[in-house]
Amino acid sequence: MVNVDQVSVDWLRGPSSDIWDRIRKGFGMPDLEGTLVDDRTQWYAAKPDYMERMVGRSSRYLYHIVEELERRKMPTELALLPFVESAFNPQAESTAKAAGMWQFIPSTGKSYNLKQNMFRDERRDVLASTDAALDYLSRLYDMFGDWHLALAAYNWGEGAVSRAIARNQARGLPTDYASLTMPNETRYYVPKLQAVKNIIANPAAYGVKLPEIPDHPYFVTVTTSRDIDVALAAKLANMPLDEFKALNPSFNRPVILGAANPQILLPFDNAERFQYNLNTYRGGLSSWTALTVDSRERVEALAARLNVDADTLREINRIPKGMRLKAGSTVMIPRTGHHDQDISASLVDTAMLAVEPDVPDARRVVVKAGRKDTVASVARRYGVSARQVQSWNKLSGSKLVAGQSLVLMVRPNSPAAARAERGDDGDDTPARAATGKARGKAQPAAKSARSEKAEPRKRMVVEASSRKSAAKPAGKATATPAKSASSKTSKGHTR
Repeated sequence: MVNVDQVSVDWLRGPSSDIWDRIRKGFGMPDLEGTLVDDRTQWYAAKPDYMERMVGRSSRYLYHIVEELERRKMPTELALLPFVESAFNPQAESTAKAAGMWQFIPSTGKSYNLKQNMFRDERRDVLASTDAALDYLSRLYDMFGDWHLALAAYNWGEGAVSRAIARNQARGLPTDYASLTMPNETRYYVPKLQAVKNIIANPAAYGVKLPEIPDHPYFVTVTTSRDIDVALAAKLANMPLDEFKALNPSFNRPVILGAANPQILLPFDNAERFQYNLNTYRGGLSSWTALTVDSRERVEALAARLNVDADTLREINRIPKGMRLKAGSTVMIPRTGHHDQDISASLVDTAMLAVEPDVPDARRVVVKAGRKDTVASVARRYGVSARQVQSWNKLSGSKLVAGQSLVLMVRPNSPAAARAERGDDGDDTPARAATGKARGKAQPAAKSARSEKAEPRKRMVVEASSRKSAAKPAGKATATPAKSASSKTSKGHTR
């Protein structure tokens, strides 16, 4: 690690012998033999273009991996494992969300202290992921005492391998790798590594020509305390952007954060050039900063507030269309006059970005089913689906009981919300009309207006009141149910 803000980069020179010779001398695992090994060896040997691409990518990383293996006194066959895991592609990601050269899933990565946040994913970091992978492989070897079983556990999980061993022990069967029952992926896993080992050990025997990879460091690690755009860092290092990203694949955003003490890998021929150009550069180093939103916010509203382009915010933060920011989200934004600071150390490890569908907030209301109501009729009336009504109320069928309370989630200020406020349940109006007809009297216009003002009224309350007050004058009979209905509505229909 060289801090280019403070000290010079020393030129690093090592022996000029081929890295392949060094790897061969460090082989320490027993060979695995069998038809699966033969099959995979021929498969690799028959694909010279594929082998060439893999070996070309590996040339950036092999020296570092071999150095680490030798320091730990581990067999150098393990330097070939990324051929099997990722074809030496640090940007590789599996369907199980395993990422990087060594293919760590998120949970295992966290177990081995690989940081995964909006700014950086250390599962892709060359140095951090290699260190974590060798820690993990070393622990697995200590657990099983056998490299083939340790490799199987790296692919399948130590718990699964332990159970497979226990099953064989219970049956009096051997417990070596070849004797265990395992998924096909794991069954082929170690044979694939053995196949690559066979080709590296004797490439001429398989018609493969390995390019010479010098046995000296491909890269040097530098750091800086200042934020700097990824594209600018590549330019200052006099490197193509793709090559820079291949050595530094862990940066999730287009800016390298100085507060994170970043490990920037550069070919050692470019490190001195980077230092000189960085120290003499007079422009701004970073185009980006970050802020945290205090409440949920639409991207368009945030963009308008900051006077920046909404599509730019979506693209740089990878926010899909139709989604909005949740409260507490940290957002990358272009630097402006009011937001022109490097990203603070407090945000480096804690920043998170969370989104949710950009739909109006739902309001919880409680309504009562009418006499003829079903789940479907209630759903139609309030503009929701029958399945939603069933889900919100944990209903298995479509039938309802008159007066049954139902919870609904409706949009605020929508017609459905207004209907719930008024208590306009399904068959209220027919019920009130029938009740008036049975009494043989029509309500005066003024009374009707007052009754509407006292809405919402409940059909069952109207019917019960009309029965109790059949002998009373019509005016009193209508006033009483209106008052009762209003009282029930204030308790059951609005929240």
